[in-house]
Amino acid sequence: MNKWKNRLLEEGTLSEFKTYDELYLLRFLRARKFDIEKSNLMFTDFMKWRTENNVDDIEVLLFYDLNKKCLFFFCLNYNFII
Repeated sequence: MNKWKNRLLEEGTLSEFKTYDELYLLRFLRARKFDIEKSNLMFTDFMKWRTENNVDDIEVLLFYDLNKKCLFFFCLNYNFII
């Protein structure tokens, strides 16, 4: 597990800032019957998919839009209450 994790860090696939714990990486090893090459390919494709679809930014964008809408309705209701 440590060899594969270090390999991912060296390749730049796994970020030092957003690290995945060993249980998370174990999912990929189990899915490919502990074949490191296949697990590495699967994890690399997974990370490419996350960056192509902006998965990490969805939460930020969603809450930004919701906050603008909520602020609008809050101000609207607040003005009519007075």
